[in-house]
Amino acid sequence: MPIKDRIVAEVTRNWKCGDDKYPPSKPLLSQQFEQVIETNKVRGYKLEDWKFQSVTDTLGFCETIVAVFTKENDPT
Repeated sequence: MPIKDRIVAEVTRNWKCGDDKYPPSKPLLSQQFEQVIETNKVRGYKLEDWKFQSVTDTLGFCETIVAVFTKENDPT
């Protein structure tokens, strides 16, 4: 499949230490990712692969999802 038929999306959520409000003021990472999947589905792309990474330091942590979407074949 040619590279032009693929797009990449990155979704990131940062959490500060002591940020324990529930429900959180911002959407959770999973909720943001679901929105990205749905938006790209409407655009004619399907999720091909994704990776999750979490980085922690003394101030909090950062969650990131990087996803690859492929253009769905046009049945016409």
